[in-house]
Amino acid sequence: MAKKGQYTGVRKLFARYWVAYGGFKSILGSPYMHVSLFITLISSGIWLEYDWVEIPISVLPNIIGFSLGGYAIWWH
Repeated sequence: MAKKGQYTGVRKLFARYWVAYGGFKSILGSPYMHVSLFITLISSGIWLEYDWVEIPISVLPNIIGFSLGGYAIWWH
């Protein structure tokens, strides 16, 4: 269990960040929010399927192998 005193300043910190960013008005008008919503909508056909997890499982080993190979070439 977390002690009560550990979270004393967290609420103030997030409130300060929220005010600095501009609140809901800035978030709803943010181009980053618009792009993320657009990507979510166009990719919903993939992640709404039951077997979506097989895609990353099949792709990630290739990406890791490519990265390690590139690192090995770069190191020597």
